[in-house]
Amino acid sequence: MNNSFPTPFQDIALNLIFTVVGECRFNRTREEYTAIARNLPPLKVLVAKVNELLARIHNLSLRSGVPLPHVCRFKAGDERWTWEEYPREISYETVRAALTVSGLRNQRRRKPL
Repeated sequence: MNNSFPTPFQDIALNLIFTVVGECRFNRTREEYTAIARNLPPLKVLVAKVNELLARIHNLSLRSGVPLPHVCRFKAGDERWTWEEYPREISYETVRAALTVSGLRNQRRRKPL
């Protein structure tokens, strides 16, 4: 699956990834994105940090009374809009796919069976 744009949950993952590494996601040169990608922590560590940040976001939402937005997975051809709760956790696969779609990680070749 080679999408040129991230899914809604991959987009959330990318926003959180850039937040945990202390970088701005937009308006960067190719060299800056390459440097950010080179300095990303290992995927396991990155997923853990992203999920820690999500937990803090949910706690802050509960304490402040400000609800988190819902996520719409509508795509062309759908007849209904479906809304989901803001994620409480983002999977390893979603983070990996988000990095791949954004160009921050090269897609690895699969070993022949």
